[in-house]
Amino acid sequence: MKNEVPHYGQIITTRKMIIEYMRDMRHSIVYNTVILLALGQRMRFYKLRLYDVCSKLQFLSRLVYEKKDGIGKLEEGKYLHELFDEHAETPEEILSVLEYWDEACGINIALSKADIKEIFAKLQIIEKLWGRFMSCKYELPFIGEFAYAFEYVYDNGGWIVPIPEYSDEYTLFPCNYKCFNYWTGISEFFLDISECNERIENFYTDDLALDYIGTYLNGTLSLVDLITKNNGLNKTAKLSYLLEKALSECESLGEIIIKE
Repeated sequence: MKNEVPHYGQIITTRKMIIEYMRDMRHSIVYNTVILLALGQRMRFYKLRLYDVCSKLQFLSRLVYEKKDGIGKLEEGKYLHELFDEHAETPEEILSVLEYWDEACGINIALSKADIKEIFAKLQIIEKLWGRFMSCKYELPFIGEFAYAFEYVYDNGGWIVPIPEYSDEYTLFPCNYKCFNYWTGISEFFLDISECNERIENFYTDDLALDYIGTYLNGTLSLVDLITKNNGLNKTAKLSYLLEKALSECESLGEIIIKE
């Protein structure tokens, strides 16, 4: 059938709408990814912010559109251009993003030129991994796999992780990465969701409850495949809004900055 999606869970829309969604999300994706690379786990709500970014990317990876020769996705380079080129194309632009965080939230990050170059190098590799995840129409990555790809590059250092290579067009994961155990990202995501459940039970006494509920809802949406062709866009947009709201409230209190 002409309109049959290549993988379960994908959402048929238009090429124009996919680009519009990316343009709407790119500021949040780029700025949060850069601050995560700059601070890592020193940042409070580190995993919350990482999952927020990855939930947006996973949503984009679900979107497909009808072409003359069937269902397709955007080219990998188009995802990277729309999401990253405007704000993170050079080390100087990385510095501008960090200056934004300093001015907007009072996060004074003292980094050298070498630090900025390392963040930029890591981001370039992460972009390529995420670009593959979003553009491969034969697989549908989990939020945990997006997060694992980020942490794999972050933990190994941008200078020693090579540009990813792939054995064929059907696979998500690079063939030239040693010990790329992506399934650990999925299992860790499940554990984090379980922790969210525990925190929800103590909603009135836990000051992180609002944040964890946002991630819990967004993650559960992905895990149990509630998204459908007819209502998926609205549901995902609503839950993404809840998560953004939780994060913005933390920022207004100055809590997201750095762990004591």
